[in-house]
Amino acid sequence: MELITSVIAVYPELIALTLVLLLEWLFPLASKFTPAYMFNVLASSISNKVAQSGSQNQQMLAGWLALGTYLFLIGVILGSILFAVTNDIWTQAILLYFALGYQSVANQASAVQACITQGQKSAARTILAHITEFDVSRLSELGINKLTLESLIKRFVSFWLTPILLFLLFDGLTALMYRALLEAYIVWQPKHVKLQYFGKAVFKVKNTIEFLPTVIIAPIYSVFKSSPHWGKYVKVTKHQWQHAKASSFNQLVWLSIVSAGCKSELAGPLMLQQQKIGRPRINQGAPLDPSAIGVLVHWNNRFRATFILFNIITLTTLYFTNNFH
Repeated sequence: MELITSVIAVYPELIALTLVLLLEWLFPLASKFTPAYMFNVLASSISNKVAQSGSQNQQMLAGWLALGTYLFLIGVILGSILFAVTNDIWTQAILLYFALGYQSVANQASAVQACITQGQKSAARTILAHITEFDVSRLSELGINKLTLESLIKRFVSFWLTPILLFLLFDGLTALMYRALLEAYIVWQPKHVKLQYFGKAVFKVKNTIEFLPTVIIAPIYSVFKSSPHWGKYVKVTKHQWQHAKASSFNQLVWLSIVSAGCKSELAGPLMLQQQKIGRPRINQGAPLDPSAIGVLVHWNNRFRATFILFNIITLTTLYFTNNFH
């Protein structure tokens, strides 16, 4: 007991991070039981009142002002709460826990694959609708699989990897503010015709933040499952992808890695509120493995387990180094 207490006293940040990652893995929270639900409602209310018709410049300006107001309001609320409680590493760890949300998405993705295996495409679409902003009502079995893979890797980057990086660089409050940004991004989709200019602000901010983990972590992530040709897919598809202006370069990188690792075609056109979103296909013509969703879930689990194990080894090494020298 004394050993555990001494380790916690010396390395609280690393201990807190490791415990939160294990807690989120074993006991994921549904979004409706986290601040993310409030963020989503607030973002919807703001867009309903502010995202009105106007010139392109007016809508873009409204988007930047709405985003600033939205984040300011949430920052004030969270700051007031932190002022009223003990703002220590454990409070920051709780904020990180609320910022995470990947495991519930992984559980739903696994449920989608189970439904497809049993021939229950309607049930699979219903579950998929909870983890994607795109229309699912007309998706074929192939489309369900592809969109589930895409949603899974997008949520892994946004709901797990980036919040952790922000926690390590800053604190749990920054990670939770980023989760608020994500909820606004989901609501203010610039892919939607009515929000194509209003949503540019949140699109740019989100993808600027996610550029760092994409550049640093994506190549490491690809090693956890052989993805030797993903760089070629990025190079071949980059021009068409940027010309389509439907998704970020970050997303192209992650989808290319998954496409190479799962040896399956990904991306392609999607529907959003009856509007067709044109995008090029990555690794076009490659057949989709029916077990690809499970493969990606296990891939992400290996990455997470390795990160947690690295934390534990680092803690152990630091403790014994400091106590025996």
